[in-house]
Amino acid sequence: MRKLFLLIAWIFSFSISFAQTKDTPHQKFTNPLTGFEYTIIGKDTTVIIDIMPQFPGGQEQLFAFLRENIKYPKKARRDGIQGKVLIKFTIDTAGYVRDIIILQSLREDIDNAATKLISQMPRWTPGYQKGKAIPVQYNLPLNYSLTD
Repeated sequence: MRKLFLLIAWIFSFSISFAQTKDTPHQKFTNPLTGFEYTIIGKDTTVIIDIMPQFPGGQEQLFAFLRENIKYPKKARRDGIQGKVLIKFTIDTAGYVRDIIILQSLREDIDNAATKLISQMPRWTPGYQKGKAIPVQYNLPLNYSLTD
């Protein structure tokens, strides 16, 4: 279970994607306060944002939440099913998790457990761009492994 959590934590830190859906030309801007460059794709898609959403208590508490709440379905464990579920979700402008989608399925019972885990997350602090809360999308791989 510890290896599962550590793998989730490592992958999560490298698997954040920032996008809403609109396929229009890219526009680059530089934040005058921070000097950071960000890209807008269309009217409401931000690729790099000023302030990322934050799980209550920070990333360490997110990993604790995942570690304490992840469930390996008994039948999947008994059947020896292992692998990765890639799940996508959005932190909306109020900080709530929404639009949970399985991008890479492993098996229905494991997919359901992963979806339930994400749906149980508490309200986050939303992301901000130019002082305004914006939705931010995350991709999170959850690896299910029988080796501890």
